[in-house]
Amino acid sequence: MPTAEKNIAIRDPIFRDEYAGTDVSDVDILASTASEKETLAEGWYAIIDHPLIEWSQRCDDFELEGLVGPSGKAISKAGKLVSYMRSQEWPLPTGIIADGEGGIVFENKQDPIYQRIEIDERGLMMFVTFRDCKLQEQLNIDIE
Repeated sequence: MPTAEKNIAIRDPIFRDEYAGTDVSDVDILASTASEKETLAEGWYAIIDHPLIEWSQRCDDFELEGLVGPSGKAISKAGKLVSYMRSQEWPLPTGIIADGEGGIVFENKQDPIYQRIEIDERGLMMFVTFRDCKLQEQLNIDIE
């Protein structure tokens, strides 16, 4: 995925050139804001910090609702998956949910395509693709 950096022009009315000892007026200076790559990295960190870490610490909340929180194996595998997806510069998932049965699901909705990576309570992963709500493929996958 190409990284496009967004630049903005900041107008400084007086720019002091310390080496030449002269003042330069009305110099346009380009300053870079966060690049798309940095924004993407922040999104990946948010996935790890919020759902994954919170789920590992709040198992009782799931039980109160009659659900099973993500297992340690599912959370561990999800962390590895996030690291892999980030290193390969994949786009952020459109959703991450606890499936209520000890697993975690990463979703990517891009009409008419819907894809998901399901991690079960044992840490086993399956990649599923739907097109127009019809199952297209279902593959067992793994990462190390």
